[in-house]
Amino acid sequence: MVELTPNKEMMQKQLEAIFQNATEGLVEIAYTSESSALNHAKLFDCGDIESIVDFAHSINSKDGHNVYFSPALRKVDTPKNVRAKDNDFHSTYCLFADFDDEGGLENAKKKYTEFQLEPPFGVITGKTPHPRGHIYYPLEEPVSDPTLMKELNTLLAEHLGGDPSITNPSRVMRLAGTIAYPKKKNRVPEMTEVFFPPNRRSTFEVIEIQNKFRKKQNTTVPPDTIKNRFTNRINIEKALEASRQNGAWHYNMRSAIAAMVGSGYDEDTIREMCAPYCEHGGHDPDLEPLINGAKQKFTPPAPHNGLEDTSEYVTAKSLSMVEVPERKWLIDEWIPEGTLTSLYGEGGTGKSLLIQQLAASVASGKKWCGLDINEGNNKVLGVFAEDDITELHRRQHFIEKNIDTGFLRTGMENLYLWSRVGLNNILCSFDQSGLPIENEFFTRLRQAIIDVQPRLLIVDTAADTFAGNENSRSEVNYFCKAILGSFCKEFGTTVILLAHPSLTGINTGSGLSGSTSWNNAVRSRLYLAKSKDNDVQRVLTRMKSNYASAGEDHKIDLFFHEGSLLVLEELPEDTRKQVDVDILKDRILDIISVAEAEGKPIKWGHSGAGLVSQLVKTLAAFYDEPIKKTRVKMVVEELIDDDEIGRYKDNHKNSWFARCSN
Repeated sequence: MVELTPNKEMMQKQLEAIFQNATEGLVEIAYTSESSALNHAKLFDCGDIESIVDFAHSINSKDGHNVYFSPALRKVDTPKNVRAKDNDFHSTYCLFADFDDEGGLENAKKKYTEFQLEPPFGVITGKTPHPRGHIYYPLEEPVSDPTLMKELNTLLAEHLGGDPSITNPSRVMRLAGTIAYPKKKNRVPEMTEVFFPPNRRSTFEVIEIQNKFRKKQNTTVPPDTIKNRFTNRINIEKALEASRQNGAWHYNMRSAIAAMVGSGYDEDTIREMCAPYCEHGGHDPDLEPLINGAKQKFTPPAPHNGLEDTSEYVTAKSLSMVEVPERKWLIDEWIPEGTLTSLYGEGGTGKSLLIQQLAASVASGKKWCGLDINEGNNKVLGVFAEDDITELHRRQHFIEKNIDTGFLRTGMENLYLWSRVGLNNILCSFDQSGLPIENEFFTRLRQAIIDVQPRLLIVDTAADTFAGNENSRSEVNYFCKAILGSFCKEFGTTVILLAHPSLTGINTGSGLSGSTSWNNAVRSRLYLAKSKDNDVQRVLTRMKSNYASAGEDHKIDLFFHEGSLLVLEELPEDTRKQVDVDILKDRILDIISVAEAEGKPIKWGHSGAGLVSQLVKTLAAFYDEPIKKTRVKMVVEELIDDDEIGRYKDNHKNSWFARCSN
């Protein structure tokens, strides 16, 4: 008989496949003793895979001790030595399904192939008396809602034939690479094995999994006010696809045709689009009454936003090479005029403050972040869903003080602040078929734009105004282009949308969250982040600018001072000098640390002269003009006095070198 031994490498492969992008949360390792139930546990930081594997190996090496892990992460304050509960859920980076019954795995393979939903990897938990196992779907972005996680796992179980009880957030699964000691009859001790089929994708979006199963159901569009939903820019294909299901043709075809008529499609186009879904093609006799009925009910006198489709194609030669239209900017190279820009920043960075500063700068014509506001209409409308009017008032006091609007508060008559804390701020939502609905606040905001006629519209935030799935490309695209973009196209308004990055966006420095469409649908994207050096400094980065000559990744250092974020040149002289010194100190410490880490420490020299000389050379890359040696020497001496840098002797080289103290 072959002796079974726990396999560390296999454990690590499974854990890394699930938790490689996780940045916060605990992994639960649950285990049994030879005679006890599954009531022992130890929790580990999700980044410490090595310790998890070592512990699992040590437990499973004892005869009769089964080892399980939690696919979903636990909250960081969960007790470390007891079994977790559903309310300890933090987030999950994967979905899963369990197949324990005879024939379950084979049946699942047929079903996920039919759904075109092949899992990136799976685990075989046993083969006697029949094959058993799990399948896993790692996600592009984590799910932080425990109810949603359970709903998604339940979808997998229902449609792939898995165990419907293995879906909850606190569920633990047998860990690959461990020995499965049997607790049921007719089973034997076996190795659990992880397998990664070739040519499989590594992650899925949540919306993909939801839509895969919707397509196989008898999906119908709810009988709601079709005229309101289908007048503009909708996803007609979803209704047409739904018409293929048994018993759903008439209602969904009627809905699709109503949508097309309401959107201004001509009859030939309607018949052409419907043809693949009709038994007799585009001239199917059942289409006639549907088209005629839709024309009577849904033909719009004009598009809802007052824009008639007067577009036409032209030859390139008809475009004048003499009178070429100039690119218009609200702020040169940073915020293009009449388009959608986004500003990302995690909570507490000051993005709402910074955007209110921009609003005041546009209204008054004053600089923002050291950048000039181009001349034009100075009216601004700011929609703030997270701050009440008292907070906006406090901010405005300090902002006006710093930009110096004077006794007459010049320009502030152009700035309109609209606090909407606690109200329904949804501009756009989506029904169960994925079709968009323009909500009541969209109509109110559009009317406000007509009344105020702002050059700049601020929407704070995406989370408060978008009720779709942030991971769905089509829904994000619709919100950015058809909802916010309609304000740009109809009124020429510049729109700035504020949003929060995901944990992954913070850790990678991209500042993004959800679908890539959040980045692709805007013409410019800015990211405000905390400085790694100190608490009062922020860094504003131009992550994307389609029309800028210099591209992306331009940065502006900002500093908190008396209720505003200011560039260095705007700070009072004494504050500016201290900030200069602090920045120089941070750079010196970084240079010394990096040199030592790379195995090329800087020589100390006589009384530190060698260190100062090398620092002057390296620091030249950070300054437009050569930095004075006396200035560097003075700061080095301060760092020595503060015990932040010191020297050590390398006896092999018989020399003294610089190093940071901590």
